[in-house]
Amino acid sequence: MAKTLSPDEIFDAAVAQAGPNLAPDSMRLLLSGLDMLKKNEPLALRKNELIAIYSLIAYVAYEQKICETTVAAVLLATFGGEEIKDLPSRLYQTMINFLVDLKMDKIIN
Repeated sequence: MAKTLSPDEIFDAAVAQAGPNLAPDSMRLLLSGLDMLKKNEPLALRKNELIAIYSLIAYVAYEQKICETTVAAVLLATFGGEEIKDLPSRLYQTMINFLVDLKMDKIIN
């Protein structure tokens, strides 16, 4: 899964492409877009959602006799994050379904 760019990274890339020739109107448009992107950034997982995800990771690891770190790494690789706590809350139910259906022996072996 491709890395998701932050609003600031998108803005920096747009300004870098335009270089010093960026018109004032274009800069205002970019700043307006940056402001909207920041307002619409996804909410991180809530405390109770994190507890549920970590609990399910532990359960999957225990049941399938594999390290919790490995299960967490598969989850992060699938959903494109660096830390579970930073994954967006909108993916919570999808992550739960993924963990419930996860068969580590199909991935590892």
